[in-house]
Amino acid sequence: PRLALRGFQRIALKKGETKTVVFKLSPADLELPDNAGNYYQPAGQYTLYIGGGQPDVGAAGSATPVVHKIKIVP
Repeated sequence: PRLALRGFQRIALKKGETKTVVFKLSPADLELPDNAGNYYQPAGQYTLYIGGGQPDVGAAGSATPVVHKIKIVP
């Protein structure tokens, strides 16, 4: 899959309010199945999305890519 949900937490914010939200991703959260059904962790760069909707749809509340990226090296 091009995108996969790996964490979800609903929070409510009042106008002007900020909160810190922490997600911990395990190595298994970054695994994908190959054609034989075996899971592997592909090398490369991953973009994390945060927001109130699906990424890249252009609607209000859409998820936005996070500037910080992680890179997996085999």
